[in-house]
This record gives sequence, C-alpha cells and structure tokens, in this order.
Amino acid sequence: MTDMIENCISNCWFSVLFNGKTIGYFHGSRGLRQGDPISPTLFIIAVEYLSRGLYNMFQRYPSLYYLVRCPVLVPHLAFADDIIFFFNGTKSSIKRITNFLVEYEQCSCQKVNSSKSGFILSARASLSRASVVGGALGFHRIRLPTKYLGMPLYRGPKKSFLWDDLISRIAARMEGWEAKVLLPGGCITILNSIFTSMPLYLLHVIVPPKSVMCRIERLFNKFLWSSKGQKRIHWECWEDLCYPVEEGGLGMRRLQDLVNAMSLKLWWRFRTVNNLWSNFMNCKYGYNSASFSGGASVHDSLIWKRLSKASHACEYLIRWKVGCGKINFWHDIWIDNSALYRYNPPIGESHLPVSFYWRSNAWYLDQVRSKIPNDIIDSLYLIDVCSTRVDHPLWSLTAHGGFTMYSAWNRMRQVSVRQLIFSKIWHASILLKMSFFIWRLINDFVPVDTRIQRKGICMVSKCYGSNDIESLEHLFLFCPTVSPVWNFFAAMFFISLLVDGSIKHWLSTWFFLGDYVFAGEDFPTFQAGLLKRRNWKGDMKMASFFGFQGNSVVAGGGGILRDWHGNVSFFFFLSLKAKSALHAQILTLYHGLNICKDRVIHRVWIEMDALSVINLVQNRCIGSWEVCYNLQGIYDCLYFFQFHLTHIYREGNQVADHLATLGSKAANLHIGSSLDDFSSLRGLIRTDKLNLPYFRHAFIYCGGLRSIEAIVFLFSLEVWFGSPPNCRRIEDNILLAQELVQLIDEKTRGSNVILKLDMMKAYDTIDWAFIIKIMRKFGFCSKMTDMIENCISNCWFSVLFNGETTGYFHGSRGLRQGDPISPTLFIIVAEYLSRGLYNMFQRYPSLHYLARCPVLVPHLAFADDIIIFSNASLSRASVVGGALGFHRIRLPTKYLGMPLYRGPKKSFLWDDLISRITARMEGWEVKVLSPGGRITILKSILTSMPLYLLHVIVPPKSECWEDLCYPVEEGGLGMRRLQDLVNAMSGASVHASPIWKRLSKAGRACENLIRWKVGCGKINFWHDIWVDDSALSSNRVDHPLWSLTAHGGFTMYSAWNRMRQVSGKIFQLFQARLVKRRNWKGDMKLASFFGCHYVLDQVYSPKMVRWIKPKEHCFKLNVDGSFQGNSAVAGGGGILRDWHGNVSFFFFLSLKAKSALHAQILTLYHGLNICKDRAIHRVWIEMDALSVINLVQNRCIGSWEVCYSLQGIYDCLNFFQFHLTHIYREGNQVADHLAALRSKAANLHIGSSLDDFPSLRGLIRTDKLNLPYFCHAFI
Repeated sequence: MTDMIENCISNCWFSVLFNGKTIGYFHGSRGLRQGDPISPTLFIIAVEYLSRGLYNMFQRYPSLYYLVRCPVLVPHLAFADDIIFFFNGTKSSIKRITNFLVEYEQCSCQKVNSSKSGFILSARASLSRASVVGGALGFHRIRLPTKYLGMPLYRGPKKSFLWDDLISRIAARMEGWEAKVLLPGGCITILNSIFTSMPLYLLHVIVPPKSVMCRIERLFNKFLWSSKGQKRIHWECWEDLCYPVEEGGLGMRRLQDLVNAMSLKLWWRFRTVNNLWSNFMNCKYGYNSASFSGGASVHDSLIWKRLSKASHACEYLIRWKVGCGKINFWHDIWIDNSALYRYNPPIGESHLPVSFYWRSNAWYLDQVRSKIPNDIIDSLYLIDVCSTRVDHPLWSLTAHGGFTMYSAWNRMRQVSVRQLIFSKIWHASILLKMSFFIWRLINDFVPVDTRIQRKGICMVSKCYGSNDIESLEHLFLFCPTVSPVWNFFAAMFFISLLVDGSIKHWLSTWFFLGDYVFAGEDFPTFQAGLLKRRNWKGDMKMASFFGFQGNSVVAGGGGILRDWHGNVSFFFFLSLKAKSALHAQILTLYHGLNICKDRVIHRVWIEMDALSVINLVQNRCIGSWEVCYNLQGIYDCLYFFQFHLTHIYREGNQVADHLATLGSKAANLHIGSSLDDFSSLRGLIRTDKLNLPYFRHAFIYCGGLRSIEAIVFLFSLEVWFGSPPNCRRIEDNILLAQELVQLIDEKTRGSNVILKLDMMKAYDTIDWAFIIKIMRKFGFCSKMTDMIENCISNCWFSVLFNGETTGYFHGSRGLRQGDPISPTLFIIVAEYLSRGLYNMFQRYPSLHYLARCPVLVPHLAFADDIIIFSNASLSRASVVGGALGFHRIRLPTKYLGMPLYRGPKKSFLWDDLISRITARMEGWEVKVLSPGGRITILKSILTSMPLYLLHVIVPPKSECWEDLCYPVEEGGLGMRRLQDLVNAMSGASVHASPIWKRLSKAGRACENLIRWKVGCGKINFWHDIWVDDSALSSNRVDHPLWSLTAHGGFTMYSAWNRMRQVSGKIFQLFQARLVKRRNWKGDMKLASFFGCHYVLDQVYSPKMVRWIKPKEHCFKLNVDGSFQGNSAVAGGGGILRDWHGNVSFFFFLSLKAKSALHAQILTLYHGLNICKDRAIHRVWIEMDALSVINLVQNRCIGSWEVCYSLQGIYDCLNFFQFHLTHIYREGNQVADHLAALRSKAANLHIGSSLDDFPSLRGLIRTDKLNLPYFCHAFI
C-alpha cells in the first residue's frame, strides 16, 4: 500500500506556462496535488502526526496545559490547516512548543507562516511580557476579537461590529439583484433560498444583538418591496411577514426564531452526542439532570448561558429509549409524557440511573412501588432489560425520532391563526406572482386612492371607469369594467356572488361555495381502479388493520390469517391503549405477529394499508418515543419468521378493517377461527377467496392551467390513436424514405412524385374549434373537451416595448410551446391529417406511388415534417408545380436531418458534418490540452458526432487512421474506426426497417450470430438457428437471441467488437485461447514471447470467508460447476445441508456443457430438480458464479446456449421459497470438490453417506464448526 501511494504522489511533473505555451518539465520533490482524491486523506495522516505529537508532549509535561479549571484538558484544536494551541505562557513551555514545531517542520517539510500566525494574550498582560512571548515564538500579537474558521472569537459582552462583515456581504449581494427587473415571486424565492440562509452559519454559534437582527431584517424588507433600487412603500413589517403562508405570511423565517431553533439544536447535541465539546462543557459546568436548575451565573460563558436558557424548552422534548440504563430514572423522560420526578422520589435516590432498579436482567421495583402509580409500573415491566443496548435519544416532534431543524423552528416560531383561504391562493397550480398579488389584495396592500389617503396623503379620488371613489372593493369587484368578468365565470362554475363585502369574502365564496368543489379540493376527477386479493402459494397471509378515533381516544385493532387456499386459520380483534393512529397500527401488527409466533407459523406474508408502518419496519427505524418499544418488539418477532411485508389499499383490506371496528368495542383480546358468530365477515372472506375485485376511487386534482399533467394522464386512459406499442423510431422513417426515393424513376402513368411538406408555424396556427371538434369525433367526453377548451383558450399576450410590457390582447388560435398538453393536442390534429390521407389513397388506388411492393406507403410523418408519396398524373414538372403551388426540389435534399439521394454515394453529402466537426475542433485546438485530454475528447465527443448519419448512410472510403483504431490491449488508443461502426450498425439494422443494399452485405455476418429461442414455432425449421432440445409452447413467443452477449440482447459494442479490425499478433493469441483480454496474470512469458512486455506488481489482501448455517427450518444448497476449455470436459456437483449443518444429500454428474457458464447453470438446474423431487420448499441457494446469480435474479433470457436451462430454473423456482446469494470460491469448497468428482460418474450420482468419500468429511466438518477459509484478493 505504501509503495503504491509513494509511486502515485512522487510521479509529479510540472511545466511553466509562458506566453500561452508550456515550456519545459521539471520533477516535483514534495507536496500534494489539490484536487487529487487521495490528497485530503494523506494530509489528515500528516496532521495526525502533529496532533498525536502535541498530545504526547502535553501528557509528558503537565505544566504545559492551559488553565481551564476543568478535568477535560484541551491542548489544541485543528481543522485542516487551521490550528490553535492552548498552553501555559512560561518560557519553558514556549521553548518546548517552538522546539516541537521546528522538529515537525524538519520531518514534514511544512513551514509555519509567520505572517499569518500569531499569539493571543490576556488584555492585562504587559507589553514587556508580550514582547518576550513574541520574540520567543517569532509571531506577532493578535488582539481579540479575531476570527477562527470564519467565526469571531471574542471575550466579554456581544459587540455589534462583529456582524458588520455579514451585513456588508448581504448588502453587496442585494445590490447585484436590485439592479435587475425581478417579479415579486422572484424576490420571495431569492429571500427564502439565499438571503435568509446567509446568517445561518453564524447563528449556530453566536446570538446576535437585537439591533443587528433588526438591521438585517430591514435589508430583507427593503429588498422585497423596492424595485430597481427605488424606495417604495413597505406595506408590512418583516415580523408580520414571517409566518407560514397558511397563517397569512409569506413563508419567511424570522431571525429570532432561527436563533431559538439553533439553541435547541445545541442543547440536543450537548445531551445526546459524546464528543470533545460536550464532554468539556459537561465537566466545566458540572451538568447533572437531577440537580440542574436551568440557570447560569454571571461569570459563565455566553454559550453556556444560551444552553441554559434553551434547556427548559428542549429537555421536555427529548425522550429516551432505554438500553443499558445509564439515563436518570427520575428526571429524564423515558416512560411517560413527563419525568417521574413528579411522583416525589425517595430521599437520596433522585440521581440514580435506570439500571439501579435492575436485578439479574429483570426489573426490581419494590422500593418505588409505593411512589409510582400501578399503570406506570405495568408499563415498566413491558420494557425488555438488555444491558448490551445503548440508551437512544428520541426527538418527540418527529415520527422517526431524529432531530430536525424544521421541527425545532416550527416549535419555537411565532404562531398565528391558520386561514384556509391562504392555502388556496398559494396553490402550486397558481403562479407565484399571482399568489403574491392576491395576498396583497386580501391584506389591502394595494396603492389605491383610499389606501393612500389613509397614509395621510391628501388627494382627490375618482375612478376612470365611473364617478365613484377608487377603493379596493370598487376597483376589483364592483367597477362596471370588472363586474362582467366575475359574472361570466360565476355563471360557468355555478357560483352565487355576494351583493357586497370585502375581497376576502368574495374569494372565500369562490373557493368554498361553488358546485365544482368536492371535499375542499379543486376540480376533482375520480379514477376508478380494481383491487383484487393477490394469490400466493405455500405461505400464510396475515392482514391487519386498526381503528383510532382522535376525538374520543378510542382505539382498536384486528387481523386475520389465511392459508394459500384462502381458508381462515384464525382471526383476532382487541381494544388498544394507543396515543395516535400510528401507535394503534404498530400495536395491532405486534399482537398479530405474537399470535403467529405462538402457533409456530414460520412463513408469513404480512399485508396492511398503513404505508408509514411499512416504511418504518422495512428501514428498521427506531421510531418516535411512543412507538419505539413496540417497534423493537416487532423486530424481535420478525427474526422468527420468513416473511415479506407489502402494502394494500384500504378497500382491499376490508376484512381486517371490519375486525378493527369490532376491536374498538371489545373488552379483551379475542382469537377465533369459527365465523358462526360473525356473519358479517363471511361475505367479505368469500369475496377475497373468489378473487373478486373491490373498487377504489382516487382523486386526480386539476386545480389550474398548469395542472395539465393530470389531463395528459387522462388522455392515455380515454383514447388510443392506432399506433402499436412498439412504434417506429426516427431512423425507420429515414430508412423507408430512402428506400422509396430509389424508386422515383419507376415507369408509370404520370410518374412518381414525392411531396415534401413543412407546416408553417405549426403550433401557432391551429384553430381551437378544430381541435375540440376532432376530440369529440375521437370520442372524448364533453367534460374533458370543455376543460381542454378552457385551458387553451384562456390565452392573453402583451408586447415588450422598450423593455416594458404594454397592453394585453386575447389570442384566437394556436398552441403554446412549452405547455405539457400541447404536443398531445398537436398529435391529435396530425392524426386527422394522417387518417384523411390514408382514406383518400384507399378510395383512389391510382394515387399510390409505384413501389412494386404489396405494402403501400402513402405518406410518412414525424411531427410537422411530412412526405407524401403519390402518382402525379401529369407529364411536366412545370405543370405539377403550377398545380401544387410549390417549387421543385432536386435530389439530394434533406429529411429529418438526413440526406435523401438516389444513385451512388456522393462525398459532398458529408460536407456539412465535416464542417461541424472542424468547427468543434477549432474551439478545442486554441486551448492547452494534454494528450490524455485530446484522447478523451476524441472518444466521447468527436467520434460520436457521425453516429446519427451512420445509422442510415454508409460514407465513402477515404484516408483514415487505421493503426490507432485498436483497443489499448492491442496497441491502439481505443478509438473506433468509422468503417467498423458502419459494419456494426448494419448488423443493428436487421431489427429495423432495412435498406436492402446495405442489409444484403451485412446479412451473412449477422444471420450467423442470431439464435432463436423457440416459443410458438413461427421461425423457419431448416434455415433459422435454433436449439433442437427445446420444449414447444404455443403460448410463448419466438425470441431472438444475440449470440455475442451473455444476456442474449443486442449491443452496439458487441457488434463493433465483432466487425472491427483486430491486431494480428494479439489476434493469434485470442484464437488459440492462450490470452484473455482482461486477465493477463498467468500469461507473462507467453506475452513476452510475442513482444508484449509489461511489469505487474501484485499485492494480496487476505479475507476470511465462512460457510454460514441457514435459519431454522430452512435448507442450504451449495452448487458448483467445472469446465475445462481445452478438453471440453464438464461436470457439476452440489450439496444440501439443514440448519444444523448436517448433510441431507449430495450429488455430482458429468455434463455436456459448451462453456463454464453453461456448466454452472446446468448444475443449478439439476440441484433444484432434486430438491423439488424431495418436496423441500425453503431453500437458501449459494454459489460462487456471480454471473449466474445476476442472470437468475434479473430473470434474463440468457444467451442461446443457456436460455432453455434458465427457463427450467425459473419454472423450478416457482415451487420454492428461496433466496440466492454469492459466496467466494474458497467458501464453496465442498461443492467445488464434488464438481471435480465428475470423472467417477457416468450418470447422475445422489447420496447422503460419506463412507465412500472420506475427502469430503473434513470440509463438511470445517463448515459445520464455522471455521474460516482465506480468500486472497488481488490488488
């Protein structure tokens, strides 16, 4: 490792940039390169030497320590290269420190920067003392306050000037934004995301004076209300804006609230984190939860005063999950909603930990039973005692129990009354500037005449539209120009408007009294879905549900367990003492698992509709304080089961829902299996057993013009425009157009004509009435078409004149580009054109383009680029042009960016591409690029630019750079030759619409590489390549397989690797199977014989590998296959052992395999079949073939030689409850040894006795005793 790192950091050369050119190279002798990923780690190692040296020196000379009157001594603090020493200022101490620094400089070659370093003395120190210390150290004196890690270090009371730097940075940042034209929504976003986050770093440590916070907040308020640096009216103070939007604010955060939240975070870290800072503060101030009163003395530090002030609010929010019991029994909150100290602890016991009341890993509460109520005593006995666990702190304001800044801020912030009207106006479907304007209307923050008069400015008021006074209500509600707009939309949505009232009352009427409103949401659309009980095999299925009524605090739970036939094994229901709905859900699941455990049921499928509980259990979260112990009980129970946990909608969980309702009325736990007394359950259980569906109604909300995604989703449900699922690619249009262009000279009456159309302003000129009419013809419902019509017709435009918007006018046609619904509507219009052309060509067959093919293509369309292939029925080009009104286009031309041409290839077709590549290179050539950078650019950018054209057109041959276009293993630079890419893409075109001249050339090479997996049997019996031992099934599809990949799918890399040029010398090694491209370790001598010299440093890292026993009532199958490539001899073997490690059976056999992968798959197939014959259902499969594991887990079809064996494995696995894992070869020694016994087996050998196989006994005994093997990993 050290030699490798030395080689990495010492191989460093530099050159000097002089007049834009690099001159010379010289070797570096020290230093780490910034930006190198390993440099930070190496720097930390070097600084660790400095840190440990200082620590040892202070341990050796205790007189060096800085006097802090605290047992926790801190000799220094270091963060990266910022280091602070705390030591005694005597001459001997200074001499030892300087000698140590000199020694460190000599060892590490690092130098202390004397100009930036300094020392801090007490303000009472004399000048002579300061000169002596400065002379000894060689540094200048630094006076407080100063900065460390960007934070001010100061002593004494807070000073306002410490914040001047932050205020100046905020003001400078604002000046850059104020010069720009910003909408109010942009100002709000910038304030929330940038400006209010700038003070956060300082607020973690320092509490600013109130005057400083007022200055910063005044800057924020000025930025919100001003425009282009001009002063305007501040309609509201900053404090009143700092409420959530639901409470009438703008969602800002007040600095005082952030300071209070940061104080809670500091106290949380002080109480729960074990680090140097918390230990120092704890020892210095002697914190004890039993005796701490929450006060601080005058002489305490400002940080401790801040912590003491926050302790009252924060300590009440911290809950503890008991582990080893070191928390305080009486003062910490760990069992109830408050500390047990309220029950008056016995004298002298208030400081005792929880573990004091344990005896032999059990609770001993006799001495406190008289003090604590019986219900709490009963709760204590439910907590498991475990001294190996850790006491875990929990934050009571979050469901997961972890501290979050948002929850702390939400607890400490100022609170106002929530108003539903504000949640409506700040909706995601409404533009932010519109929401801000409506907010100003509601709060009367608009400069109308009456509002300005109330500010004390005298003026005459008159509305321009009438003779009334210009008030807010008149201008926006009752003005003759405005009222028709309200009446129009009120009639559309069936809303009865008020005769008088404020804007807030009118908007409340609009949002909450319309007939279109359901359950307080906007424009709900019901989507009906079917829910069925999913089938399962071999498992017991348990469904659980809860019932919780928050008003009356009545909770109940219930569940049912059914077998794989749907028959009831048992059901239960009970009343619960739950504190929340989540608590009731978890308690119900806990009781259900315990009942299953008592009945010794091991395989369970758990299903419930509480997604929050599923997420908690699957992620093994600790949870909040009220559910943490129940969650721990669930985790302990789950170790007993083989389970999986899934979610179901509430409508599909009706049986458990009904049982939970019964549980809320029950006195005790009821468990039963007979339904005689529960007739209401029979129908629901019978519905599940017959797999009949339930219906779920899901809301899809379309609350505004921007909520178009829901409408687009509804399109996919209501209409299908005739395109097959595997629709064409853009290359298919180009290939087909190119093929038809070759037939333009076919002799026919009137001659063939190609009509190339381009729609002028395709989006902007579509008529809205035409769209709606077509949608109704396609069968869209009237509600959908009306909604679409309202969306697209509500379109207003303004003109930008001299940088300012002028006027608004209403649009009459066109679709807005960028609107999510516009492409779908455009496709509907294009579909009308496409179907019309198709019908016309069907009605008049003489229109068809003569292509001498039964498949007639009247037109091709891609977006607004359309080509029509027709018969002209006219003799001269001028007559055709005059009849159509178009000009004549001569070949070659372009279609979809590709040239359309006829006849031989022309070099000038590539001039445009060559010019683009040249222009791209010119931009890079002016820069200083290393050779490695040039190779990267060539591989990733420049050589990929021709790929789009290469799919369709084969370029002419010319001078090329053949010798560089080899892989690096063959002496090249890893480039790809264009001719190889052309050949590879010719192979790819087999699966698409072809150009026959190119396909016929690629057909021989490609057809031999395609294998077929037989399904319905439509492939050719004699000419297609398929395997003769396949099982035929008319329900399956014939599947093509690409023989060059392991997974059977086509890849461009495999096609290129097949068609590319190969270096002759290395190619001979590959053909002889003597050298592998990715593994040259064992071929040094052979490679050097052929002239390939290299040096390979080998470093081995040992790793322990163990064979692990399976869980109880589960079996473990280890298999391995072997294959000798030279002799083509293959074999396989495996062994099945139970949960004690005893042998159930082993097997080995000789195989007819074509590769090592094939041998591994065949061995696994035989092993699974033997397990299936012996009716073993729960199997843990383990093997060392990672490629086989990936194929099986991803359900790949595989290559042609293994596809049928893989299908057999998939069929077998449906019989098992299994999981498949990888083990290193060293841990799979038994199966490896059995695979080597293939020479003894003419047929399959199955046995369980080891008498004839003594060599296996030691290996099996090693696995049973859990002794390790050693795997040497190559580095």
